[in-house]
Amino acid sequence: MVSLIMIDNRSPEVTGGQPIVAAAAQPFDLAAICASLGDRDAAFQWLDRAYERHIIWFLKVHPALDPLRGDPRYTELLKKTGL
Repeated sequence: MVSLIMIDNRSPEVTGGQPIVAAAAQPFDLAAICASLGDRDAAFQWLDRAYERHIIWFLKVHPALDPLRGDPRYTELLKKTGL
């Protein structure tokens, strides 16, 4: 499964000498990344998390998910969401 963390490398004067690390990606974003990389299983794991958080309303139209549209899990997820 893919994890994404952003590191803010601002000057030491701004950060007190420490890098700022923050989890930046939402589950749907990670699903889109995994789909783009061809990792369908990870994409659906992240889509399930997005569904749990109710941030999946653009599932049907987001172009990054095109590689998943022929997968039966995609059809099932559409039914589950009512889209």
